[in-house]
Amino acid sequence: MTVQRTLAQELADRWSQYDLDELASDAVKVVTAGTPTDWGLPSDVQSVVTPITLGGGIPDPQSLPREALTEAMARAVAVIDDTPLRYGGAYGFEPLREFLAERYTRDRGFPVTADYFLLTNGSAGAIDQVAATLISPGDVVISEAPTFSGSIRTFRGHMAEIATVPMDDDGMVVDELEPLLDRLTAMGKTVKVIYTISSFHNPMGVTLSAERREKLLRIAAERGIFIVDDDAYG
Repeated sequence: MTVQRTLAQELADRWSQYDLDELASDAVKVVTAGTPTDWGLPSDVQSVVTPITLGGGIPDPQSLPREALTEAMARAVAVIDDTPLRYGGAYGFEPLREFLAERYTRDRGFPVTADYFLLTNGSAGAIDQVAATLISPGDVVISEAPTFSGSIRTFRGHMAEIATVPMDDDGMVVDELEPLLDRLTAMGKTVKVIYTISSFHNPMGVTLSAERREKLLRIAAERGIFIVDDDAYG
């Protein structure tokens, strides 16, 4: 143990000579604390007994189905084999993917199968996987302005450049999209993704109108651009 401690201390002393900021990847360097939040009103927090937190998409704790979840977990671990305690499939829990496909087909009227669904660790995990799959350094992601800063950090972490389109009461001003795409193309930029929160936008609270949704789909299809719809509340 003494030899290990001595070696560890020697290595620590050697590393102390380096500037870790210089060793960090370019992705780490472009995403710093507070990067996306460069505007807003000063906070005026008041102490109350039962505050209503609007800082995140957090439901009322009283609405959470605690008893139902507890019963469901008890049934899952009561299965005779050890399947519930193992890793799931590469694309997520198969029965849940099949359930989602059936529900989507029923509620949206568009027939899909479980192959359309990849289960992730929340929407942040999904956006990270999308970015890792589609984004090369220097590619452009177009988003609404303002938008959810967490997603912008994720895209920037994959070395994407961010271009923005303004919003109004009907969501993204899609009429501004094509002129922006033309300007970016003229600059030699590659636009890979249009990121939108089409329903109950965060932080604006608006919903993209049906007419604008159709136009957005048409533009993206004509130009070969992926749409990432962060439909957390839709």
